[in-house]
Amino acid sequence: MFEEADLIFSYSRSDAIRDGVLIDVSSRAESLGYRIPVALTAGLHDVLTAGASHETEISVRVDVLLIALRDSIAGSPGAGDCLDFVIKAPSLAPLSAWALCGPGDTTAPVLTVMLPDEDRPSLHFKVVPSWQPLAHSSIPKQRKGNSLNGYYYIYISR
Repeated sequence: MFEEADLIFSYSRSDAIRDGVLIDVSSRAESLGYRIPVALTAGLHDVLTAGASHETEISVRVDVLLIALRDSIAGSPGAGDCLDFVIKAPSLAPLSAWALCGPGDTTAPVLTVMLPDEDRPSLHFKVVPSWQPLAHSSIPKQRKGNSLNGYYYIYISR
């Protein structure tokens, strides 16, 4: 259906990790029993680690998140590919998050953990003919992708 020449733009998970849009916490997750790669969005990581004074405190907070997620997964058999959960710790205010399990850069599954308002599967898409360009200078620079007014635009040719 599509040819390589039809590809306009791609942005892989490894690109997002390299650019700092996603924070890879797979090694910490593996030590807690996870068997697939895990990444946090930069937004979640920033909120989770705000006010942490040293690396040990950051590591502990990431561990708390991973344990809360693991416990939520264990307590929600058959939940599907999305799971909402709350991170609770004595030193932190309760923090809501959600996780999405899906294919990474290959067909192998990966987990991505996000804030509640980040990249929900119910994204709104608008199809825009390629002859009707958007003013790219009006697209806000944000970590969530190329969205404008809450929509993700897909360009098609006539």
